[in-house]
Formats: sequence, C-alpha cells, structure tokens
Amino acid sequence: MAKAREIKRRIRSIASTKQITKTMEMVSTSKLKKSQDRLVDSRPYHHSLRDLNAELMGSLKHLELHPLMRAYGTVESAIVLLITSNRGLC
Repeated sequence: MAKAREIKRRIRSIASTKQITKTMEMVSTSKLKKSQDRLVDSRPYHHSLRDLNAELMGSLKHLELHPLMRAYGTVESAIVLLITSNRGLC
C-alpha cells in the first residue's frame, strides 16, 4: 500500500513541477518579446546617433586628429562607444 501512496505523491510532484515549468516558460517568453520590442523601438535612435557620429567625424577630417582617432589599415580591435541614460546606476 505504501508503494501506491508513494507513486501518487510522485505523480502529483511531477504534475506540480510541470505546471511551474510551463509558467516559467511563459514568463521568459513574455520577457523575450518585451526585449525584442524595445530593440525594434530603439532602431530610429540608433540610426540618429550613427548619422550624428558620421557627421561629427566628417566635420573633423580637416583637423589633426588624436592618434587614437586616426583610421588604420587593418583593425584588430575596436572601441565601443556606449551612450545610455542613468537609470538607477544600472
């Protein structure tokens, strides 16, 4: 009789785990969708910054640039310029 009780308990445990897993999957899907939407919404901002950067660099071509700002033949590494808002120092 104890075996049947253990089996029923195990079945309930597995069903509960399945329900929790399904809920976690739904939450992660929702978060992924929200992130993708934010990425798509930020594209105009990205294009504006890219154009502004190109314009600024184009206007500085006549000046003697700092050695770190000069163009070189082959690029082995790159610098990433990150412009972001202050959202709680995140």
